[in-house]
Amino acid sequence: MSFVIGLAAQTGLSSHDRDLILAMLRQVREDVEKDQPVVVAVEKRRGNDAREVARPSKTAFAGRLVVLVDSRSASAAEMFARIVQLEKRGTVIGDRTAGAVMTSRVFPHEVGLASVAFFATSVTVGDVRMSDGASFEHVGVEPDEIVLPTPGDLAAGRDPVLAEAIARAGGAITSGEAGGLLAVRP
Repeated sequence: MSFVIGLAAQTGLSSHDRDLILAMLRQVREDVEKDQPVVVAVEKRRGNDAREVARPSKTAFAGRLVVLVDSRSASAAEMFARIVQLEKRGTVIGDRTAGAVMTSRVFPHEVGLASVAFFATSVTVGDVRMSDGASFEHVGVEPDEIVLPTPGDLAAGRDPVLAEAIARAGGAITSGEAGGLLAVRP
């Protein structure tokens, strides 16, 4: 059994969703105890480091895993892709990710008396380091294999990246058929 996870253009994967998926995909390795949590990342703040961990589920998916990423994959989506690489859990294909993983906090504000304007500022409060100690802010995650559509593929609605992912998962599909799978229809 194989599983393809598409994280291309995915910027909104919550850390809870990422950890849940990681727990379901957790495969027992010889060098890791069965109930040992996966160290997802270490968030470095001023004098305060917080470790993020994902606990393994009782039943883990043990099949082939292929993760699709592109230059718009950001935040927890690209962290997930990197964890798949670090844990040797699958193959990441596509384009280098956005490199946008710093944690931030939103501070709401308001100004005015009779007429009130609401606004907010987002301030970076922490740097995320992966379990190997590396940060990929402004660098992104390098996929195991770079697979990019050509301008002709995009114009024709073909998706060679998804076709390659399905081939790696043991299936067979043309890039034209792959392009029709996720096409937005009116």
